[in-house]
Amino acid sequence: MSPFSSALSPNLGSCLSDLSTFGQIDLPAGCAELTFQIDIQPAESPEELWFGLLNLPAESHQPVSGFAIRLDLNRGEIWDAQNGFGLLGTFETGPLWQNQFDADETLLLCFRIAKHGPNLVPTLQLGESTYLYPSLSTAHLNTRALTAVAGAVQPGRDAEPFCQFPAFWLTESAS
Repeated sequence: MSPFSSALSPNLGSCLSDLSTFGQIDLPAGCAELTFQIDIQPAESPEELWFGLLNLPAESHQPVSGFAIRLDLNRGEIWDAQNGFGLLGTFETGPLWQNQFDADETLLLCFRIAKHGPNLVPTLQLGESTYLYPSLSTAHLNTRALTAVAGAVQPGRDAEPFCQFPAFWLTESAS
């Protein structure tokens, strides 16, 4: 799939109704930074979860665009779930990694989208590590609104037990 394809992957597209939403923000015409972050509890998390900022269409026949990952906590893999870019990165996992998180400890998961003119330049943070995510143009969006979403890959599983302290905000810049 090309980076400019706006169709959701079959797996993410089939569970779109099962994702929890955490708000919607309209992108401004000028420069800005959009941030969506949650703390996940590895002890409570499913093995795989979705996390992203999606441009959801007003009508169901229109394509969905934006940025989304599938995080595989069991294998330590971060996959692009939206644009077909494949494996974005890996992180340390296994029994020693899992044992560092007790029932109350969380792991930061954060998307930052820098908007420079029509370009959307994302980075993904998992804990203290940063991963690059390929850029998109606002020309590929149906509207200027992005919706923050997260959820389990397994259908019907609510994000609330493992997604804590969601925060979603826009910071506009003068330049």
